Amino acid sequence: MKDKVKGLLIVLILLLLMALVACGSSTTSEEVDEINEEQQTNDQDNVNETKVDYGIDELVISFTPEADPINLELEKDGLASYLADELGIKVKAQVDADYTATVEAMRAGHAHIATNLSPVQAALANKMANAHLVLKEERNGQSFYHSKFWVLKDSGMETIEDLEGKTVAFNDPLSGSGYLMPVAKLISEGLAEDADDLHNFFSQVYFAGGTELSLRALIEGTVDVAGVSENGPGVFLTEEEREKITYVAQSDPMPRHAIAVSGELPDELVGKITEAFLKLNEAEYNELLQGLYGWTKVVPADVELYLPLIDKAQNAGILGE
Repeated sequence: MKDKVKGLLIVLILLLLMALVACGSSTTSEEVDEINEEQQTNDQDNVNETKVDYGIDELVISFTPEADPINLELEKDGLASYLADELGIKVKAQVDADYTATVEAMRAGHAHIATNLSPVQAALANKMANAHLVLKEERNGQSFYHSKFWVLKDSGMETIEDLEGKTVAFNDPLSGSGYLMPVAKLISEGLAEDADDLHNFFSQVYFAGGTELSLRALIEGTVDVAGVSENGPGVFLTEEEREKITYVAQSDPMPRHAIAVSGELPDELVGKITEAFLKLNEAEYNELLQGLYGWTKVVPADVELYLPLIDKAQNAGILGE
């Protein structure tokens, strides 16, 4: 009898131990599954583990098509991922069709951040879309730059007057260095009355879509002249290609390209976005900044330096009243 009782006790103890092991294994498995699921969600949403409630589920950052669209598509997601980690909120990146589309996206609430805004774009984003101009590019300690009329060295063109009757590539009607300032230069030299008069000076006017594309059109012989930023060749052309071109005239200075943030966002979030971009000045993150448009440093922007460009564009016949 005692042996039977002892046998039953052993069986019960073994069953209890098996149950405890099973429960332990089940709990551990569930915890692992939960951790994996959480990690996958974070990877998919491009957000770090610390999420912040700003009253918005996703930020959209717009990129103007200044550079080669293919390269821009490859680089934009890196910045979006960085911002998501810094802000604790999902960030979606989009490349807009042209300069006007970027301003319109901000005005309509379809974009919350816009990068590499031309000086004219920046002014319009502030005036029409109530956007904050938070930062601008600084290059070699300079926060202003010029537009230049670039030609091939063997073209025989040496002065701005030599451009008459030639074909020209500009960036976009809302580009500062890639349209407004070159047009303003021609007007100041008495070579054109306004933007509409360009067709009486040049034989053909093209809008290539961005600085790199305008310069490519020049290098490849598609056009005779490219009216773009003085920084363009250094950013987008190889040393061999740069040796093939020179410039015949340059514009007055203008403020550099800017970063704008929607005025509809909470002040706290605007501040965090600004801090995140300023952090890109640090060596650890600077490659993200350089990879997009060749920027190396951003500094605070003063909107009052940009707004006068709207009047300048209207006087040149580029913008309506």
